[in-house]
Amino acid sequence: MHFPCRSVLPVCALLVAALVASPAVSGTLSDFETDAAGREENKSKKKKEKTDSDDAGDMCLDAVGDELCSSLCVSLHIEDFIKNVGVGISQGGSSSLNRINPGGLAAQENPDIVRKHGEALIPFLRADAGYQEVESDVKAWDYRLELGYGSAGFQFRYTAYNEKEPPDALRVSEYHVLYRMSVAPRLEIDLGAGAMILNGNQENSGLSITVPVLYHPTDFYGFEFRPVWSSINENDIQDFDLAMLFGRRYASIKAGYRWLRSPHQSLSGSEIGIALRW
Repeated sequence: MHFPCRSVLPVCALLVAALVASPAVSGTLSDFETDAAGREENKSKKKKEKTDSDDAGDMCLDAVGDELCSSLCVSLHIEDFIKNVGVGISQGGSSSLNRINPGGLAAQENPDIVRKHGEALIPFLRADAGYQEVESDVKAWDYRLELGYGSAGFQFRYTAYNEKEPPDALRVSEYHVLYRMSVAPRLEIDLGAGAMILNGNQENSGLSITVPVLYHPTDFYGFEFRPVWSSINENDIQDFDLAMLFGRRYASIKAGYRWLRSPHQSLSGSEIGIALRW
């Protein structure tokens, strides 16, 4: 039998060339890392997206913002406003210290403010573990550790994202020093500053701030919102975590939703986990 080599060889050559020339398919985690930590890529995207109408809109918003700011400074006495905010922040921190000091004057006057061991707010030690499903082939395990004493605190959060197809991994670490304010015995608002680190194909890091808001009306349930704003290589990254907790003192089950967003990509999904505290 005569084999048509001359007719088959050109076809094979074309197939090989097409396979070699075709780019590798990137996955969800790779796309997010490139968008969140990329330098030139994101800058070029921003330039392409910005049009003349955007420039006109920005100028208009800037003008309106300047006008509003001038009006506020005149009508609301901005210096008094800043002083009131400073007083509130100072009192919130003092209240946190009073809550862990049963022998203090404030606790003696109002014993109900004293923090009980295992309460959700201003813990001495808290450990969280959770599982998140971002997509059918993208899962994440999340861990958070918080140490504190009254108004002073420190938290570390580590999230391991794994993708099946194509196989990939991304690690997100967040470190924050916290100033914890007991606005009320059942309401806590924190101010935090630190860093975010992305570790995937490369390692990139940047500054980060957080303002957690925790409301636990009883020991049996509560609501927690933990927003984080970070900047890596001039790219804005938002990490918002909203959860509801059910349980008792010392331990709770939590369920919620987490949004991790870069300028053009996101790793978002529902989550479930457990919180242990002392």
